[in-house]
Amino acid sequence: MGRQQSNARGTQLQQVNTSAGLPSTDQVACVAGAVDAIFSSLLGEAPVQTGEEVMNQVLRCDGVIGIISLVGDVDWLLVLGLPRDTAPAIAEGFAGFPIPFESEDMADAVGELANLVAGDVKVNLDAIRLSSEISLPQVLRGTGIEVLRPPRTPSVVLTFDSSCGPFLLALTSRQS
Repeated sequence: MGRQQSNARGTQLQQVNTSAGLPSTDQVACVAGAVDAIFSSLLGEAPVQTGEEVMNQVLRCDGVIGIISLVGDVDWLLVLGLPRDTAPAIAEGFAGFPIPFESEDMADAVGELANLVAGDVKVNLDAIRLSSEISLPQVLRGTGIEVLRPPRTPSVVLTFDSSCGPFLLALTSRQS
């Protein structure tokens, strides 16, 4: 698939095959940098990136996910996945007060969090001369949520750990 290299934190990054429609290493770094900046600001600590993989199967999540499209020089779906046990702690760090998992406020908090991450991704992409616009967030909550993609459309899935618990961010290039 590609060769390995390390980022500034020493995390192994896989240089992905952009001819397969996957984001380049620089583009993935824009996404990881946005997660680092937003979560560091909100939680007072940087999340630790625990993995990066190219995934061809269905992405599943038991919890809540926020989905935002980025369109322009890139055509991506950005999926922020928060497991059921992680979501309330991250939402409280974001909002400053407890947010129960089943409340309507959870959807608002995760949508806004996905929006913040996507906005920072957009700024980071602008810095490498890639223009994009972001959509409004869509939020799904439940058990066994499956994020379906068109056939042969892999995702780059970044996994993170924080004091609030694990979470993931998946990036899928939409192809015509």
